[in-house]
Amino acid sequence: MTGQALGLVSEFLLDLYRLQEPSEVLSTVDRYARRLAPCDLLVPALTDRPSGRVTLAGVPPAFADGYARHAAEDRARTAHLRPRHAGAVRLSEVVPAPVLHRSAIWSEVLRPHRIRHVMTTCLGENPRVTGVLKMIRLDAGRDFSDAERDTLALAAPHVRLAYANAEAMRHLAAAAGRFEAVCDRIAEGALLVTPAGRVLYRNARAQALCARYFGPAARRGPAGGAALPDALRPLL
Repeated sequence: MTGQALGLVSEFLLDLYRLQEPSEVLSTVDRYARRLAPCDLLVPALTDRPSGRVTLAGVPPAFADGYARHAAEDRARTAHLRPRHAGAVRLSEVVPAPVLHRSAIWSEVLRPHRIRHVMTTCLGENPRVTGVLKMIRLDAGRDFSDAERDTLALAAPHVRLAYANAEAMRHLAAAAGRFEAVCDRIAEGALLVTPAGRVLYRNARAQALCARYFGPAARRGPAGGAALPDALRPLL
């Protein structure tokens, strides 16, 4: 790997681990992957594990429907998980061209949509969904090189972890929103306070009471470690 490519991977990973939304991870991967291994399309492919149903994002319906019908023929969809491929694999590595050109996925999906070269890398895997990213080159251009594959393989575990982290953050944010909604339905004021007297959370009723008796600085929701009003400290 060249120093320039290594520097770009380092920049990519620094950006990646700052993200808290799965959609942001995908857009960042798209931006950097096109610089690390130029391609015409970068397509997330998600497999619902209980049903086996495959969906593609950001492609024409005819392409998505055709791929879903023949996804079982796409050996690269799971080959990237094997240790010998270490996180990224070219379609040409797992299916020889003569075999590919006799397949239904070639005649009904790849050839009609001018897809000639595909590299698959990991996006994520959990009990519900297996996700991969398909990097696609159209028409008669060259296949992905060994160096491009190895660079993407180096980044693949980090993409997988960053995507899992972002999904976890999204679930935590949703849970926090539900907690807040429940607390706001309570008729009494509710404060979450540390033993040292720092306010971590207040519901809507507590906000109103604190604003009424202790001034307008009180805020609903996470309080950023604000101090409990002195008049309430004896209650600890």
